[in-house]
Amino acid sequence: MTITLDELLKHCETLGFSPELESDVANPTFSMRFDTECYVDEQYDEKELVVVVQTLYEGECVLVIAPGAVNAKNCKFKGALFAVMAEMSAFTRYVQLTYHRESGAINFEVEIPVMDGTVTAKQFYQAVVCVVVHLDMYYPVIKHAMDTGKIDWDLKYTPKE
Repeated sequence: MTITLDELLKHCETLGFSPELESDVANPTFSMRFDTECYVDEQYDEKELVVVVQTLYEGECVLVIAPGAVNAKNCKFKGALFAVMAEMSAFTRYVQLTYHRESGAINFEVEIPVMDGTVTAKQFYQAVVCVVVHLDMYYPVIKHAMDTGKIDWDLKYTPKE
């Protein structure tokens, strides 16, 4: 079985998300904007995170990604940054962190394999929220490591319930 972008858009409607279709890309995608507590989009200097959703492999996989959420191109303390990323990966096994050497972009992403099933609204919600919450929680630690070369896990933001 596969999943279509239309099915994911229906999940967005069910969940109260506000997707924006992206028409200028090769793979059909849509994006959503989420307000954040700690994360700051450095390009626009806003506490907002853009999450992009696309289907891969003809609908056999769903990718939920915050592309270029962190830009490490000019980071002088990449060793500290990568140490934070490695430790985060141990804590956040569901969310993958990928680094692109040429651009310096660090993506936060979740891949949902569809295989012989489908993606429920609850599964989709979990993937989106994991990307947003984990980036928001760990952003102060990431930023501090990038700016100072020191790792301080006490800076991790804990959302209020």
